[in-house]
Amino acid sequence: MGLIVEKQLKKPKFRARTVRKERMTPYQGEGAVVSHLLHFRPENGALVCGEGKEEVAQIIKGADLYRASGRTFFYKGEFLYEHVAGGVRLIDRIRALKTIVSTFDEEGNEMPYAVCEEQIFSIGELSVKEVSSSRGGVCAAWHYDRLFTARGYRLYYSAPMRANETEETLHGAGYVDLPEVGGDVFGLIPFKEKLYLFRERCVTQLRVQGDVRNVKAINLPTAFGRIYRRTVANCGEKILFVTENGLYSFGGAYCTRVEGSGISEISVDEETNAAFCGSRYYLAGKNKHGERTLLSVSVADGSGYLIGERARSVAAIEGEAYFTTDEGKLFRLTPFGLPTSGECVAEIGRTALGLSARRKYLDALLLEGHGYFRIIAEGEKDSVTVCGKAGETLYFPKPVRGTAFRLRICTCDADCALRAITFSVREESAYGY
Repeated sequence: MGLIVEKQLKKPKFRARTVRKERMTPYQGEGAVVSHLLHFRPENGALVCGEGKEEVAQIIKGADLYRASGRTFFYKGEFLYEHVAGGVRLIDRIRALKTIVSTFDEEGNEMPYAVCEEQIFSIGELSVKEVSSSRGGVCAAWHYDRLFTARGYRLYYSAPMRANETEETLHGAGYVDLPEVGGDVFGLIPFKEKLYLFRERCVTQLRVQGDVRNVKAINLPTAFGRIYRRTVANCGEKILFVTENGLYSFGGAYCTRVEGSGISEISVDEETNAAFCGSRYYLAGKNKHGERTLLSVSVADGSGYLIGERARSVAAIEGEAYFTTDEGKLFRLTPFGLPTSGECVAEIGRTALGLSARRKYLDALLLEGHGYFRIIAEGEKDSVTVCGKAGETLYFPKPVRGTAFRLRICTCDADCALRAITFSVREESAYGY
């Protein structure tokens, strides 16, 4: 059988036509077929190196990151810590922390509150003080000058400008029981002067008409599947969140699925968490191999990519994005830089380059942009690698054969840009010429 194959290669039934030039943009525009980006960021029609990192502090291993009232907190097990100059300090012990939120008093003083599943605590400099033993929840928000918390179908609210006043009175604190349709409340997001309740399978708009006792809850039309609680983030003009069916965007009236975000590369679970910073939505989760990673998504156009860092938790701090690792380190994201692996990768899925289904021979590539790259091209049976600089025609040592091709484009050059790819390809003729 081997001799027969060799004879067919030497004397093919069909001859290859003259070389054709097929050009495609790697990410945007018609014909773009990138299926996976690792640390390549789409920017101004090109792929450039993604965010870098700068180590800030050694912290508690495996801690989750929170930011409120100008303070940075870490939570591990049942212990709450704070980031201070030179490291971390222990504040106190609390159980089942779900979130930390900023509140304000009548004088306008800002205070962080720790919301646990059952309890609420005010966070002082070196300790916490219990505010309520029963009005905690899985989420919280400061809205209409009140602290709102939610657990199950019940929404609690504090007295105006007094988050520590939770005794139920006519004009003070109280609660609202929501219709069970939609499931438990997972997230509370103040957005465009309304409070939106993100529930297991729907979004509820809460309207306060004159007095907080006169509230109206409206379930908005949605069909996106189960929401993951810690993925909901207010991104300015939009709210982004992840469901079992992908990443969705909410603008106040309806939800739309975000395409091209790279969310399919994330195995989302209850530990997955999100933050909004600048113009990007960051999601700390695990990739398909179970390794921690960080997804970066443009809120403007929904384009996204994986950052090659093992992030456990992410938060926005003073206009910049920070993340923690299981190894116990706090990092700040910088505008660009190579990942820990030292390599940016773009994978182009199986493509026939817009040609017929007949066999083709890929002879060379021309990359538009700047920087040095390594390209691995795969046909049906062989894989060939070529290295070189953008702007030069890169010839493969031997033609890559197949009816369609896959490409893996890599670079270790932090100062790189890839704008387009031109393929030099020959196609077999069905007519023998």
